[in-house]
Amino acid sequence: SHTRTANQESIGIDYAMENEMLATHQHIMRSPAIVRRAIEVNKLADIESVRHELPEEVLSEGDQDAIQRAVDGYIRENLVVERAGSRETNGAQVMRVSFRHGSAEDGAIVLSSIIAAYEEFVDKMVYQFGGEAISLIRQERADLEAQVQDCDRQYADFVRQSPMRAQMGEAVNPHAVR
Repeated sequence: SHTRTANQESIGIDYAMENEMLATHQHIMRSPAIVRRAIEVNKLADIESVRHELPEEVLSEGDQDAIQRAVDGYIRENLVVERAGSRETNGAQVMRVSFRHGSAEDGAIVLSSIIAAYEEFVDKMVYQFGGEAISLIRQERADLEAQVQDCDRQYADFVRQSPMRAQMGEAVNPHAVR
């Protein structure tokens, strides 16, 4: 019979969470927001070999929004984001990202642009959540300091209002003597 220890169960849960995290990042890398950002920032719609892959009717109309959408579709269709690694990676969560395109040079430009847009997004999220975490910690600290001050005030009031007791002929407030 096979029994699982709590540690084995925890490892299983951690592994599942890591797999979910990797899958999430794979979706983010291929997301329309990341691809659009890469297209806009690096003018990927102006690369001749990319334009060559678009339907002629889209190009002939000259509608820039339609061209942007077609470039977005082309890039997303040819962007491959998959889990990389094997047993040799000791459970590392790694993505392999590639772009299928006729021109290796232009394909590298597109791929670098996608990766840069993804990294920008992740950096922004880390900074945003880090900033939010710091704000929450500061707020909690201020709330706790206010609670401590309130407790100190309540205790001082309690001590002042406590009856005195005689101790060796002297009146003593037992709560004031600690």
